[in-house]
Amino acid sequence: MPLDFSQGCRCPDCLQAAIHDRVSETLKSKPIAEVVALARPFATSTELQEGIDYNVEQGNYVFSAWYHLKRGYCCGNGCRHCPYPKNENSI
Repeated sequence: MPLDFSQGCRCPDCLQAAIHDRVSETLKSKPIAEVVALARPFATSTELQEGIDYNVEQGNYVFSAWYHLKRGYCCGNGCRHCPYPKNENSI
């Protein structure tokens, strides 16, 4: 997700937080189809980034909204961070 590099710190933790905030803001301000289109170029990336694509909670991988957006559709499993509308199976 393209970022505005006006933020003061670009360490991995701050960059992850900035990416998370940017995804959240974009989801609130744009239609889901437009956000999926923004994520599509990153869908072929096979390397998942902890803190951006997922977090590990109690030994379980919890995928982020960004991961789901890159995938491009809802799998229907009721994922915690699924950004897709409840009645929509795919974009």
